[in-house]
Amino acid sequence: MDPRIMQSGLTREEYNRGHKLFESRKPKSYMVGVKTPGDTDWVTNALTFKTEAEAMAYGSDLNSRWTLVIAWKVIPSTKRPSHRWNPNTYRAERIAPYVKGLDY
Repeated sequence: MDPRIMQSGLTREEYNRGHKLFESRKPKSYMVGVKTPGDTDWVTNALTFKTEAEAMAYGSDLNSRWTLVIAWKVIPSTKRPSHRWNPNTYRAERIAPYVKGLDY
């Protein structure tokens, strides 16, 4: 028997169920949230990035272009990545063509 299961004190089924739950909640991508005057919550768009670093680069660029941003942060997301950051053009580029109805 796996020593991790033995240490946890759970049955194999309970351990596997918890592991699947953890994996399903692990971030698949990262997005940028911004706040402008009057916002009480973080506002995001549909752009999601594979890495936190790509989302940080996009957020920094967005912050430099928008004049009313008072705060921004990177937010983990369970959606699949839709864009990648191109450091040569300073643009977010779509990874694959948009398909209506898919949960990006």
